[in-house]
Amino acid sequence: MARPSKREDVLEAADHCFYEHGIAATGVDAIAEAAGVSKRTLYNHFPSKDDLLEHYLSWREERWRRRLDEALDGVEDPVDRILVYFDVYFASLEGDAFRGCAFINAAAELPDDSPGLAVIVASKERVRADVAALLAEAGHPDPGPTSLAVATLLEGGCAVGGIRRSADQLPALKDAARALATAALPVA
Repeated sequence: MARPSKREDVLEAADHCFYEHGIAATGVDAIAEAAGVSKRTLYNHFPSKDDLLEHYLSWREERWRRRLDEALDGVEDPVDRILVYFDVYFASLEGDAFRGCAFINAAAELPDDSPGLAVIVASKERVRADVAALLAEAGHPDPGPTSLAVATLLEGGCAVGGIRRSADQLPALKDAARALATAALPVA
């Protein structure tokens, strides 16, 4: 297997440090040390901590999207595809290492004009838009409000699951999401 690049090492270290300790509490020295690179190497790849943060969040989003795509492979029914989002969101809830949604945690620390916050907002909006598209595909007459409700159920469930360090509420949340998704569908 090929060795990850120094850039990838820095992103992996940022993932661990930002998630474990928070953005404000994590300096570039700690990230460089965790990555096994010099500060100069870190800055060669990322000119500032804000730049690193934006790339880290985009990198994390890409990894999450790949896992989602893999989980969606072979699932044809649009409502079942919506429920896959719950499975993927909740896949990492168990255990002491889970500290909640990395994007929600980061958003709480970022100013309104942060490019990193823009990555987070785009990610959350993309999930809502995905759900709306799947509802429309299923024949829902007005997918906008229902997609917002399902996405909020997903995000809120993930937040509460993070607090509890448990995915035990996942079946109930998926049942609620299915009920929301199918309530206005035409009878076949």
